[in-house]
Amino acid sequence: MPLDTSQVRRLAAALEGERPRIGRDISQKTRRRGERVLARAKATVRVDTGETRDQANMRVFGNGNAGFVGANVGSDLLKGLLLEVGTARQPPTPWLQPSLNAEAEAYVAELEKSAGELLR
Repeated sequence: MPLDTSQVRRLAAALEGERPRIGRDISQKTRRRGERVLARAKATVRVDTGETRDQANMRVFGNGNAGFVGANVGSDLLKGLLLEVGTARQPPTPWLQPSLNAEAEAYVAELEKSAGELLR
């Protein structure tokens, strides 16, 4: 039975034409969601001196047009990692993973919605 791939080719061409808009949309959604994760993490981190909270940051990498985009949320301080995973003397007090988990489902839903709008 012959396979008609013309619809797949038309879809691929349409997607390629929408690539800049899709990239911007995904980048914006990623930045906004990353900012929410960062705000939640800063609000939940255990504070002794405030140093970890004050040094927490968010960096977005990629632009969506290259096929990838992401946000890195955390702290450059070793103390931030040690709070998250604990030490031999101190149990973990996670502040990053729960913040990410709280936003992950909504982020995936946003991306699925964008993909669904594109395919209509």
